[in-house]
Amino acid sequence: MKRLLRVATISLAVLCTGAAFAQAQLDLPPGYWEKLRAEKEAWIKENMGLTPEEEKQFWPLYHEYQKDLGPLNHRLLDALQMYARHYRKESLTDALAEKLLAERLSIDAGQVRLQKAYAKRLSKILPGRKVARYLQLEYRMQIVIRYELAQAVPLVGDVPPTGAMPPR
Repeated sequence: MKRLLRVATISLAVLCTGAAFAQAQLDLPPGYWEKLRAEKEAWIKENMGLTPEEEKQFWPLYHEYQKDLGPLNHRLLDALQMYARHYRKESLTDALAEKLLAERLSIDAGQVRLQKAYAKRLSKILPGRKVARYLQLEYRMQIVIRYELAQAVPLVGDVPPTGAMPPR
């Protein structure tokens, strides 16, 4: 669980910084994203208990799933960046708030569709309990990140603090 929290916290820090809630850009060292992906993969491997035969079939699907999550994560980052710009300027209109809400709901629906599609595919190569376990692990990661985002992203209508990050 400590590794999950570390990976999720690092992901969140990058996401929030990318979303421009932080005052300065995070200067990431070369290979940062690769290291983060490797840590998540190691955490999944450590918690899955796959046989060597299952691993041969699981990891290609795992990597495909992560790749398919990419566009949804980019959309979330774009929505957060837009919100951050308007939050800081105190220029978020009702229409834009509705647009951002619709985008977030669309992203959530896309994630559910993707999970359903991959649950079916994983069920063809893994026992049901291992499919459920993998999706639980992904869900745990998502929950930790969403919780941290909920703490870091200010509510619509809150007044931005001058020269500081929003309160946690």
